[in-house]
Amino acid sequence: MGLSREYQRRQQFSGATPILPPAVKPVTGLVTCAYQGVPGAWGEQAVSCLYPEAERRPVEHFVDVFTAVKNGEVDYGVVPIENSKTGAIGEIYDLLRKYGCYIVGRMWISIQQNLVGLPETKITDIREVLSHPEGLKQCSRYLYGKAWDQTACRNTAVAVKQVVQAGEKKKAAIASRHAAELYGLEVIEPNIMDSADNRTSFVVISRQPEYDEQSNLISVTFSTQHRSGALCEALMPFMADGLNLMRIESRPVSADKYRFFAEIQGNINDKRVLSALRQAAATTEYFEVLGCYGVTTCEE
Repeated sequence: MGLSREYQRRQQFSGATPILPPAVKPVTGLVTCAYQGVPGAWGEQAVSCLYPEAERRPVEHFVDVFTAVKNGEVDYGVVPIENSKTGAIGEIYDLLRKYGCYIVGRMWISIQQNLVGLPETKITDIREVLSHPEGLKQCSRYLYGKAWDQTACRNTAVAVKQVVQAGEKKKAAIASRHAAELYGLEVIEPNIMDSADNRTSFVVISRQPEYDEQSNLISVTFSTQHRSGALCEALMPFMADGLNLMRIESRPVSADKYRFFAEIQGNINDKRVLSALRQAAATTEYFEVLGCYGVTTCEE
């Protein structure tokens, strides 16, 4: 295995093996797109911003989005990867590595969380609030000091559905205004997020990479030897070539082993960027480019 890894590193460094497979053209015509949750979820709203005419396929779990893409059941999947307040969503990073999907797009969406409930519900009626764990975290200051049970759901729209199904004013949800309107709830208190600039980043995943000259962000994953200076060696080529490392995350593989995920500003077809990536690959035990893509924004 050691020889195999060393051979792969040398091949990548020499240019004999493409560091990222050639790009394919984006799907045209009727696009099918999977997201986690039910209609009204933030994932569905991300899909509607990215692919307004797409056929939307709701699935129960994040892993179901990846399997649908990997098995060719849909053209694309859309999943959240980071929130401006609560940070990275680690499960998505793990699934990217496990299923070998490529990131082909990314979008930041303004997230406005609201306290919603049955018509005519008052604050004094509430005993329990339901939402996705991220939704509860994003509104932690608002919830602080309130004697409400906090119940985690698969996503915010599922929380809304459960409030509707319960039919009790003592239950409320934290969700979007769109989800509330979709299921017949009313906004009790609007914009209860801790930060007015609350945003979530969604990535588009596909079976094959898609990139062009407009793509300006590269995602990579890699692992290093467990020794002093190994991570510094892997990142040094980017500093040496003046490339901007936008973020880096670590995920545990075992008790003393980590896998890293990094984002570098640049285009894979830029010779300077490509050289830095090959040099970084040559210093690591494992190195993979997850995609080269563009970033856009969307308001709620």
